Amino acid sequence: MTSTAANHDAGATDATIKIGNTQTYSGPASSYGIIGRSQAAYFGMINEQGGINGRKIQYISHDDAYNPQEALKQARKLVESDEVLLMVPPSSTLWIRETLSYLDGKNVPLIGHWQPSYQGEAHVYGAYLAKNHPDHKVAILYSEFADSSVAGLDQGLGASRAERISVPGNAAASLGAGAHIHMLKHMGATALVSFTTPMFTAEAIRMMPEIGWKPAVHILANASLPFGRVLNLSSETSKGIISANYLKDPDDPDWSNDPGMRTFVEFLERALPNEDEGNYLLAYGYTMAQGIVALLKQCGDVLTRANMIKQAKNMNDIKFDLLLPGITFNTSLRKNHVPIQQMQLSRFDGMKWMRFGPLMEAMVKTN
Repeated sequence: MTSTAANHDAGATDATIKIGNTQTYSGPASSYGIIGRSQAAYFGMINEQGGINGRKIQYISHDDAYNPQEALKQARKLVESDEVLLMVPPSSTLWIRETLSYLDGKNVPLIGHWQPSYQGEAHVYGAYLAKNHPDHKVAILYSEFADSSVAGLDQGLGASRAERISVPGNAAASLGAGAHIHMLKHMGATALVSFTTPMFTAEAIRMMPEIGWKPAVHILANASLPFGRVLNLSSETSKGIISANYLKDPDDPDWSNDPGMRTFVEFLERALPNEDEGNYLLAYGYTMAQGIVALLKQCGDVLTRANMIKQAKNMNDIKFDLLLPGITFNTSLRKNHVPIQQMQLSRFDGMKWMRFGPLMEAMVKTN
């Protein structure tokens, strides 16, 4: 089918589809930059295979330096100068807060926030603590952009007897991880939940032995996880850390013969040979890119923003290489259209993550 002007909006032609993104390639959260690089590599592979319905993807990703003003500036450039058809979000919620109203005003869809919300994930941790450790003194270490995570944790804790203390992360940025974990130790915290950047989290893990503190329960949010190799280097400190995920762990040998994992590893060997395949951010970026490609295929030759939003709300039972067994990708079955709302807890055993317990609903209560 040959498309006409009525069949596509700015950013799409008979030959190309422009996708925009800002990503943190520099600054205090530069470790998130691998998300953009993995997406670029995946879209490049799709182009080599012929593109989407004959169209090649032009993926334009600018550095936001983990700065909200810079994020908005680069979003404007992507929409007004680069003229992208749609935007793909990075992991940083600060970007979304600063630019979503601008994108709405320009009728540019933000597509690709597939994973459970930070608030929903935090609800999982709160529910786990309430059920299994109701008498702990729970310390929360969080960035200034993690208010929703704190709210989710509180919802999960519910009427638990757990006492909660918190340390705002904007202070953490100025004082550093060492000062804060030292303070939390002396405040009597017996459980620690961290909603900070991987760099800050890795520093905290390395510093804990120096002050002789190992909380009885240590939970790291998915976005807070440092690279797997950092956990291995600090295996005694890291042993027993709990997190939750919806993706298979490339470091887990249990998946070595899994067809989806083999496809992912082959992709990395070909497109990103110098990256650490155990870095979960690679898996995250890869899965997000798979979702975008699935959406574009479902749109067919009608590449209007209105159709893109319509189709994004009706993506059902789509299989992705790295989703955990039992977790489904469905957008039309839920009011908020978030396709993945289940996670499974895992515990780090000093070498790898060991899944335990049933799938848990990453629920967000609404009035």
